[in-house]
Amino acid sequence: NPNLYNGTMGFPGASTYQTFAGLQSARTGIIWVGANDGMLHAFNADTGQEVFAFVPKTAIANGLASYATPTYAHKYFVDGDIAVADVYDTGTSSWRTILVGTLGRGGPGVFALDVTTPTAAGITLLWDKNATDIPGGALGKNIGKPVIAQTASGVWQVLIGNGPESTPDT
Repeated sequence: NPNLYNGTMGFPGASTYQTFAGLQSARTGIIWVGANDGMLHAFNADTGQEVFAFVPKTAIANGLASYATPTYAHKYFVDGDIAVADVYDTGTSSWRTILVGTLGRGGPGVFALDVTTPTAAGITLLWDKNATDIPGGALGKNIGKPVIAQTASGVWQVLIGNGPESTPDT
């Protein structure tokens, strides 16, 4: 459900958040679960039915296909923390609900989805990054929870630690 923000602060979108929150308060509740099957799953909170699954590119690159082998060895894939927050998109002058997930011990990977409309057709990929996408290989196995925050300049950012096994660790 949307955050309970009263709209009294003077930043872009502040005056329209109450309307957004009111419209979103009736949306379907979703339970988000990252799993070692290489996917982030979305389940309807009322029925338990799966409505969406997403496979980050790092899970594919780290040998997800090995699960098709009957004697596969266990691997971590999408077991990192997930953060969900409402953010104001100045490009479209609208509020959106964003999910950011990490692969945790599954590898250096972080991704963001627009989950404002939590249906298979409504969820969209915003970005999917791994160690090769980050300058200097500074992204490691992120085991901390991502933070989605508005910085002092008014820009919404995702804040994460670089995690163990990043290039600076070597």
